Amino acid sequence: MGNRLLSYAGICRVNERDLVAKEEADLAKQLVALGDKAQKAAEKNATERADAVKKSNEAKTKADKAVADQKKKRDESKGKADEGKKKLDAGNESFGRCTNESG
Repeated sequence: MGNRLLSYAGICRVNERDLVAKEEADLAKQLVALGDKAQKAAEKNATERADAVKKSNEAKTKADKAVADQKKKRDESKGKADEGKKKLDAGNESFGRCTNESG
């Protein structure tokens, strides 16, 4: 009976070790899967951020171009306005001379 008891106790210890080893292996597999999932999420996040930066830079370039175009148009308009003012001032001077000479 004693040998059977020792044999049964040995079997129980072996089964317990096997169970612990299986649980540790399962846990390791879960950790690996979790790590893979986290890495894929991080890569996706990095890709999305890179795309967002690219779109932001494109939008900034377009905005800078639009500002430059508007500045050019403003400068052209200001130049035309200045020319018109000079002509108006010249016309007023001529008109003033005409009225002073005839008056």
